Amino acid sequence: MSEEIKTEENTQRELGEKSDDILNYLRKGKEAYTEFGKKFREMYLISGKLIGEWEEHFEIDIPADTTPPILWSLDRQIAKLHQEASFLKAESSCRLEYIKAVYNKRYRAAFNAIIAEYKTAHPGSKLPSKDTMATQAESRVGDIKDAITHAEIELSFWKEMLADLAHKRRIVNDMTINLGIETKILNGEKAFEHFGRNSDE
Repeated sequence: MSEEIKTEENTQRELGEKSDDILNYLRKGKEAYTEFGKKFREMYLISGKLIGEWEEHFEIDIPADTTPPILWSLDRQIAKLHQEASFLKAESSCRLEYIKAVYNKRYRAAFNAIIAEYKTAHPGSKLPSKDTMATQAESRVGDIKDAITHAEIELSFWKEMLADLAHKRRIVNDMTINLGIETKILNGEKAFEHFGRNSDE
């Protein structure tokens, strides 16, 4: 076996091993993500309820066969849910802005306190870099930063929920329009048949 063939086989074997490593890494990541997603739905609260509870609350069943009264009822249901989700989104947005304001105030206070501490402990010495003090200040207000993350997740949830409700409302509106067109066509055909019978008479 020539040296070139051996080299090519070794290269292919190495590529195969690397591919297996990557696939195993991705597989483990997917398993971790799936498990996290399950736990997230079962344990994480959004505006006081679990995600699954909100999904059940906002569930809308749009039947394939509909009548105008059913579509009108669905439209009213969606409008009511949209109003509720809009309020919860606005509430989440206000809460996020308030927490951000608190964070900024506490962060500035922590940063200034760190400067004062260094000056007291090391008079006449050069202060640490701004990045170093920023990291220390952030560590002192980490709980508030975590609250910001939660508030951002909550706000994102309600934005997605509103987008979903808007999509469902468009479906219902399109079905209403199509049903109206079908009814007009059907009524036109009936009128034409009636007119034809009268003409024959």
